[in-house]
Amino acid sequence: MECPIYAPSWEMEEIANELKKYNIQITALQEVRWIKAKNYTLLCSGLKTSKGQHDTGFLITGCATQWILGFEPITERMCKLRIKGKFYNMTIIIVYASTEDENKQNAEDVERFYNKLPDVCDKTLRNGALILLGDFNAKIGKEHSNKRVAGRHTLHDITTENGEKLVQLAIAHNLEISSTKFQHRRIYKGTWRVPEQDICNQRDHVPINKTRASTITDDRTLRGQNCESGHYLESTKIWQRISKVEESDLALF
Repeated sequence: MECPIYAPSWEMEEIANELKKYNIQITALQEVRWIKAKNYTLLCSGLKTSKGQHDTGFLITGCATQWILGFEPITERMCKLRIKGKFYNMTIIIVYASTEDENKQNAEDVERFYNKLPDVCDKTLRNGALILLGDFNAKIGKEHSNKRVAGRHTLHDITTENGEKLVQLAIAHNLEISSTKFQHRRIYKGTWRVPEQDICNQRDHVPINKTRASTITDDRTLRGQNCESGHYLESTKIWQRISKVEESDLALF
């Protein structure tokens, strides 16, 4: 799964049409407003009075609704979806971390986020697949200490403060960061375009527990569509047997 997609309500129909082209069943959303959804299911975490500044959610299309075991809104920056598999279930947690800057409020938000996320991971059943995805606002560098959890194919050379927090989370919870594990050209690694510049950063990531990491067969951005967002669609393909469905290449965004 992955983007994140940033989705004002007037763009939702456009996004749904684009997802159909790629046969995407489950999509992660950030900064999404509460709207009435037609021909798809929208599950949101946030206040109905919110302007969509931080809200997270899942856009679910097609037959994927029959796989859902449950949805849990946690905070406006975090929510959880449970999917029934044939041999084990999947827990997918969407996240949206604050940016790194000298703003005191942002620094406090980052601390709250990384204090909360480990607790959410700890409450997830260990015998299934745990997948985190979304905008961590984190750059992971090529330092040797990162290779154990992040591989060798990250876009950046130097790890940022949020990146260090993400790496430490991965180490503590036995996760692999699959978004930096696959060898692609640089243009297929960048997930966010810097406004008014020809620069892309890789700040959206997909950690998964190591025992299930082999089920992720690819992770890359789809440059053709960004749905009027600074973020590109990021595609993570997971090979999983879904309950009551034949073997399938489950597409998560």
